[in-house]
Amino acid sequence: MSLQNRLFAFIRELEVLKDMRINHAHSPWAEVNAFILLITAQLIRIPYTIEARAHDLHRETSSYVLSEKLANAEFIVTNTLFNELHIKSFLDKRDWEKLHTIYEGIDLKQFEPNSDRQNYSRLTRILSVARLIEPKGLVYLLKACKVLKESGYLFRCEIIGGPEEPLYTNYYIMLKNLHMLLELDDCVFFLGAQPFNKVLERYRSADIFVLPCVIAEDGTRDITPNALIEAMAMKLPVISTNITGIPEIVEDGVNGILVPTNDEKALAEALIKLIENHDMREKLGENARKKVEERFDINKNIVKYIALFEGVTNSVIQKKQLKKTHLETLHARVSIS
Repeated sequence: MSLQNRLFAFIRELEVLKDMRINHAHSPWAEVNAFILLITAQLIRIPYTIEARAHDLHRETSSYVLSEKLANAEFIVTNTLFNELHIKSFLDKRDWEKLHTIYEGIDLKQFEPNSDRQNYSRLTRILSVARLIEPKGLVYLLKACKVLKESGYLFRCEIIGGPEEPLYTNYYIMLKNLHMLLELDDCVFFLGAQPFNKVLERYRSADIFVLPCVIAEDGTRDITPNALIEAMAMKLPVISTNITGIPEIVEDGVNGILVPTNDEKALAEALIKLIENHDMREKLGENARKKVEERFDINKNIVKYIALFEGVTNSVIQKKQLKKTHLETLHARVSIS
């Protein structure tokens, strides 16, 4: 489609939106969706709101005109204090009051922990649920597993998740080659993408969950990995890294273990600590569930979203009523004169 035809199509869509009498628009991301929304909202004169959470804030290719997109929004929602501080670093201080931090959440009814988990089996079952992409840090999990194998520990590590192509095709090839080079075919298994019920089964049968997140070369990073929260809801002891919003999920030594990023030695040491200490695994798992119930319950957090949207809706109604009153007053004055 030519640029001219794209422009005509966009104008037609604007007319459709006007006919629908839409009085508010929302973008769940702060990248290209928000850029289109910024233009559209100004052309048809409606307020808009934005969520800014992950790659849209930190990936170089997604963060263009970010301050403009956020500054013109009625409100901005982000999901961690880490992101809140980042946004405040470039957002005009006068706009800080429109920034709200609401943690993401899961439906806890879907996550029933395994009450019969066998903590004393000689074979330790390690699980990671992650797309096979650079920010998940799976290279360091493979290297840590090599340390475990050479140290004589008996374990089975399963990685659930598929590659993301074409963006991370080269990374996926490198990961598989590293798996072969480290000779881990008898203890580390790539299970590919799995349906949700199968993922739940793996959570229930696992002993330890690992997600060693890193910051990718293009700036992409995990902020609040859903799989980490899910594993904690299943009372699994978790190991992750001390970057981005992860410390707002995992308190080191309280409901999980945090290690430095890009450090397979530290990761291996944390795994060994949990492999050898069944009581610690149980304690961390119990505390992990409590943390999710307190901070990441979707039924609690959604109420905060509803309040924000109701505020915008009420504001629009009030403005319309004021405009109507103003027009009626002008009409009355004209009639009198």
